[in-house]
Amino acid sequence: PHYMEDYYIVPKNEIEKKMKILQQECKKEGINGIPGVEAYVTEHEFEGVSTETSFRKHLVLLAVDNVGLHTISLMVTESNKHIEQNKHSKIGYPLINKKIIEDFLGEGKSGHGHVIATSACVAGVLAGMNLSNKELGNKLNEAKTYVEAQNDIMNKLKDAEKVSEELKKKKIELKGLKDKKYSAREKKIAKLVNEEKENALKQIEEEKRQSKKAAEEIIVINSEIKKQGKIIFELKKQFVPARKMEIYTKIIEEGRNKYFEPSELKKTIEQEALWYNRVLGHNNFFIELQYHGIPDEQTIMPVLAEIAEKNNIPVIAANDEHMVEKEDYKARKYLNATRFQNFHFEQSRPDDTEYYFKSDDELSKWLKKILPEKTVEQAMSNLAIIADRCHVEFKKSPHYPKFNPELSSEETCNLLRQMTRKGIYEKYPDWDKHPEW
Repeated sequence: PHYMEDYYIVPKNEIEKKMKILQQECKKEGINGIPGVEAYVTEHEFEGVSTETSFRKHLVLLAVDNVGLHTISLMVTESNKHIEQNKHSKIGYPLINKKIIEDFLGEGKSGHGHVIATSACVAGVLAGMNLSNKELGNKLNEAKTYVEAQNDIMNKLKDAEKVSEELKKKKIELKGLKDKKYSAREKKIAKLVNEEKENALKQIEEEKRQSKKAAEEIIVINSEIKKQGKIIFELKKQFVPARKMEIYTKIIEEGRNKYFEPSELKKTIEQEALWYNRVLGHNNFFIELQYHGIPDEQTIMPVLAEIAEKNNIPVIAANDEHMVEKEDYKARKYLNATRFQNFHFEQSRPDDTEYYFKSDDELSKWLKKILPEKTVEQAMSNLAIIADRCHVEFKKSPHYPKFNPELSSEETCNLLRQMTRKGIYEKYPDWDKHPEW
């Protein structure tokens, strides 16, 4: 069977106005265009607008029917109330979380059974747990290395300061011996006679010798104190602000509870898959299996296949498609370099050429590189289940805002104006600073 006759129209973050036009063009070509969205899912609890950077995981939402499309549209609207700002560009990411998913797609909700969700790519809600855990592991290692290095510097500094302090104490002791005066005693000795005088002279000569030796030792100690001072100065230069140390210490403290060892990670991913399967309902959640040549895919996709088989969760074959033809990969690289407004051209990777519209045979061939043939065949055939279930018709119908009928016309206009201005400031905080807008 040729599953590509059913094509999923999934723009990131928003259902565009052009969706209707795309649907019409699909019909002309005999394609069942399925509207949907790739949403960004975060673990954060929303309290207003979020600007904290997190690991955003992807979740594909496909409309089964018009009720599903309406539900997805409402979820997109809700996501735009929670924008996460990208530190490296002016692009913001609309976010949803599990509560929003439950509120719109959970059992008993209007969208339940009218939307199909899939686990998306290597950065998806399941596979992305491997990436986020790996990223957290790297951060933990970096933080531990940093803290250990700072602690090592601190210990060296304490040792250097201790040596310096001991040298200074020794210098004080020697200085007393070095500066010892003998003239008064020598006058008294001069009045002595015989053996008593001889012994006194020997004693004072020995003390003078010790004074001379103390003076020589002080020269060496001064040099050593200066050396230790330089060491202390260089060690202090390696210290960073206490705030940075606090940040790394916090990463270690919080990371210990969030990082999973490989055996624990698999169980955690399985629990996540079961959560989506339970909330959305069986056969409303599919685990995506992808392979573009990325090492992380090779690691995690077989794990997802095992979890799916063990828990009777359906799998589907998928390929991230960012271009039509394989040869378009260079144009995509240029696009990526400019769309984040940092004009940074990323170094080419082996998987760059694989994000194109693959045929069934190409997709199947790539998946078989990392998955059993039986699993791949099942994933390919399950695409038909989604295709057969999803049928959306874009019907023309009015959608007017609803106002309190008890309000007067003037009150209604004022309310709309207030809501509009409030929305503008939420999306564009610097609105007042740009009169040209």
